Amino acid sequence: NLFVRDEQGRVSKPYPITVSSGYTYRIRSEGLQWLKTPLAGTVENAGSSVDVLNAAIAADVASAGLYTRLGVAAAAVSSVSHMAELGYSIPYQGRGSYQGENDWGLCPEWGSKLSKPTEDGNGTYYYKGMQCVGSLVWTYKQAGLNLSNTETGWMIGECGAVSKRSDNVIAYDRARTGDLVQKNQHYLMILDRLDTDGDGLADAYLTYEMEAPHLTFLILTFRTVRYRTFFNMDAVFLNEGRNRKRARFWEDTFWIPTDAMPAYLRDAAQAANADRALDRFVRGVGLVSFEESIWMEGES
Repeated sequence: NLFVRDEQGRVSKPYPITVSSGYTYRIRSEGLQWLKTPLAGTVENAGSSVDVLNAAIAADVASAGLYTRLGVAAAAVSSVSHMAELGYSIPYQGRGSYQGENDWGLCPEWGSKLSKPTEDGNGTYYYKGMQCVGSLVWTYKQAGLNLSNTETGWMIGECGAVSKRSDNVIAYDRARTGDLVQKNQHYLMILDRLDTDGDGLADAYLTYEMEAPHLTFLILTFRTVRYRTFFNMDAVFLNEGRNRKRARFWEDTFWIPTDAMPAYLRDAAQAANADRALDRFVRGVGLVSFEESIWMEGES
């Protein structure tokens, strides 16, 4: 289930959408609230723990693939979905970050009451959370990608530059999963492309955005975003580009070394690699039919 607001800020009733990648999402938004109590206590009251949720998110990411576009999408969808199962979303907080070197997974303190409210141009915020840039840096990190960059500061789209600044700017209708969109100082991320009128051509995006009051998914038509700046992030996923040598925390790499990852993410990656190796072995020795082999390849 994805929790989505439309362009007018209205929440949706449950209905399925199929995106250009072939995946189908179930859209649902009723009853979603931003977290107003510490996440750790909220999860414990539901009979689970933050550690369990982090391991589940890591398993989804590892299955999709560390360091990949699909891995970043999996981090976004899995984190929001697990929060939504509790009836909540991560709150927006002006100037909230949670993107230090050791800040991994869901923050147990999200939803805690701030000792002093924070403000930005959109309002006043009373609960601990993240702002737009911080949420995207966090999401990339869960897939093993060191997006934040000391040279570009908050201009995270510039991390994808290849040989000179902004050479990764693309047309508004050419973005793919994991690409970033900027409007003034605000950023969001593309999850997938949509065909909303059924003519076989993409005409909208499914997006992931930290927009007050909370983290959410939105459906935005090409028409409404045509004057924003779109960044192709290939250089980050390929671990290339002009800004790699100035990457934060892990020098000269956008790919966070596995030994710097938390144990639950390393374990999930090892398990996913073992599953993929087994799939390849089973197909290689002919233990599945051709049709089953094609299905397994599509699932992986």
